[in-house]
Amino acid sequence: MNINEETKKLNELSNNYESAKASHFADLKRDLNRRDGSARQDAIHERLMQESHDKFNSVRIAFETQVKLVAKLLADKKHNNLFESDSQRLAFLLCVTFSV
Repeated sequence: MNINEETKKLNELSNNYESAKASHFADLKRDLNRRDGSARQDAIHERLMQESHDKFNSVRIAFETQVKLVAKLLADKKHNNLFESDSQRLAFLLCVTFSV
């Protein structure tokens, strides 16, 4: 595994995660202000909310898995020469993880 490729993938997954999170929270906010409808409308709404939740969770899991992979690669001996100290490795990982 190449640390540069995995870091790029982490960045893409981070952007996907932020987008999915914003969308999911917007759906939840809209749900708070929703008025009751017919049984059919309620069923459609529940299905859409479940799909939003499922998408958010799948993106979150992929992102968290990639964070762990990049952290493992950074901890490997062959990548230690990229950074002078563990604090630099950690700072890099945090910057990549939380960059928008």
